[in-house]
Amino acid sequence: MMKKGFVAFVVTFERPSILCDTIEKIFKQSIAPEKLLVVDNSESDFTASMIHGLNASNIEYYRVGYNAGPAGGVYLGLKLLTDQGYDYIQWCDDDDPPIFNDTNEILLAAFDAYENVGVVGQVGAQFNKVTGALIRFDDSSLKMNQYLDVDFVGGNQLMIIKSEVIKQGCLPEKRLFFGFEDLSFSLKVKAKGYKMLVPCKLFLKLRVNFSRMGQVKLKRNPSWRDYYSVRSLAYIYLYEQRLVAPLLLLTIKTIAGLFLRKELKFLPLRGLVHGVSNRLGIIEPPRSKYDIERI
Repeated sequence: MMKKGFVAFVVTFERPSILCDTIEKIFKQSIAPEKLLVVDNSESDFTASMIHGLNASNIEYYRVGYNAGPAGGVYLGLKLLTDQGYDYIQWCDDDDPPIFNDTNEILLAAFDAYENVGVVGQVGAQFNKVTGALIRFDDSSLKMNQYLDVDFVGGNQLMIIKSEVIKQGCLPEKRLFFGFEDLSFSLKVKAKGYKMLVPCKLFLKLRVNFSRMGQVKLKRNPSWRDYYSVRSLAYIYLYEQRLVAPLLLLTIKTIAGLFLRKELKFLPLRGLVHGVSNRLGIIEPPRSKYDIERI
C-alpha cells in the first residue's frame, strides 16, 4: 500500500561507486521513495561529484562537513526529513541495498497489520535485558508467524520509521559515532510503546538467500571497531537503559579479553572506560572497510 510522504536517507563515507549502485537499486523498488537524502560524512569531494553528476531531482545531497560517523549521520537524516514533514522515513545503508524489488512494498504493508506500529524492518531480534544479548529467532518462528514484534532492527535492514516516532524523541545518540546506534534507537522506540515489526516471509527469504538457516554463528576477528562497539554498549546500558547486569557482564568479558585476545587487546577496555565515563565522539580513528574511491 502506498504511504503518504515516503522518503529515504542513506549515510555514506568515501565510497561513491558503491553508493551509486545502492542508489540505483533503491529507486528500482516496486514502491520507491519519493526522495533520497544522501548524508555525506566524506572528507573528499568524490561523493559530491558523483551525486551532482547524476543530476537527479529526487536526490537531495547534504554535506555534513566532517565525519559524524554512522550515528551522527543517522541522527541528521532522521531529524532533517522529519522536520521537512514526511510521514515515513527509510533508513538505508550505503553498501546494503535491497535484495528483492518488492521489499518496500512488503515493509509498508506491515504498518496496516496492527495498531501502534512505529518501525518495520526486514530482519530483527529480541533483546535480553539481563545479558544484553540479541536473541536470534529460530527458523520455525519465521515459518509459523506472519509478523514478529521485535526489540531490535539493524541499521542495515532497510527499516521504515513513522516520523511520529522521531517526534516522540526517539533518535540515536549521535555522539556514539560508530556502533550500536541502531540499538540505541530501537530500545528508545520500544520504551515509547511502539511495535517494531518484521514480516516473516521476507525475513525467511533473506535467511535462505544468505544461507543462514539453522543456528549460524559468525566469527569476527579483532578490529578497531571493537573499541566503539564496547563503548557504545557501555553507554547504552548505563546512561540510556539503566541496565546493571549487562554492564557487569560486558565488563567481565572485556577484562577476560585482555588474557584471551592476541591482537588489539586493550581497545575494548579503553572503549569500556570511555563509555562508562560518558566520553563519546570520534576518538579512535576509524578506517573504512573500503579504500577511498576515486571516480
